[in-house]
Amino acid sequence: FTGHLCSNCPTQSLAAHELAEELDHRLVIVGIHAGGFSNLEPPLYTIDFTCPTGVKIHDDYQVNFYPSGLINRIVYGPSSVIPPQFWETIITDELDKPNVVDLSLQTYYYPNLKTIEINVLAEFKQQLEGKYKLSLYLVEDNIVAYQKNDNEELGPEDIPDYHHRNVLRDAVNGTYGVYVSDDGSITASVPYAQKFIYSDFSENWNIGNCKIIAFVYGEETDEVLQVAELAIHTGE
Repeated sequence: FTGHLCSNCPTQSLAAHELAEELDHRLVIVGIHAGGFSNLEPPLYTIDFTCPTGVKIHDDYQVNFYPSGLINRIVYGPSSVIPPQFWETIITDELDKPNVVDLSLQTYYYPNLKTIEINVLAEFKQQLEGKYKLSLYLVEDNIVAYQKNDNEELGPEDIPDYHHRNVLRDAVNGTYGVYVSDDGSITASVPYAQKFIYSDFSENWNIGNCKIIAFVYGEETDEVLQVAELAIHTGE
């Protein structure tokens, strides 16, 4: 959770993305702009990075400090909203857990229609109780715009050409997704395939910088079990 008026967010964003590089992108990051730091403040801060899905998640999780993060939506201490000083430790612990579901993505972009077809395949490696859901997010990377900053090493107080990373633009299949199967229950080693069509691209988005992020999570706990990320290849 971040915002272009959050002056200490650039430092923590850089640290998170450097960690993703070190982890060979086993860490997938979604930047959600919501709350007071995402407000517009002309004449410099005139781009609205918020979206209904991001605002809904922000409010549902009662986020009140920035930057903060959900890490697989697990509860750590008193809350699932986690401050930056704990991110690396928790991420490392999460990556040490055994994989319980394989998740893969395929996308086909139709430029004349500005439409993307998304195929998702999930296969659980062990039998799990409960119900499971699949969420698909559309994010846009490397949006160049102003950003407040308190780290002189990264630039001035108002960075004019800051690269906003993996900004949440929309939910392809609803804020909290859909069931993996008809009723959400699963059987181990059975592949669950779904296809989605998305065409609500804004003319202000650079589709060539967009990605699809898919993740499977437990309905009862909200805990994310697996995630997959794939860039949209426009052929340009």
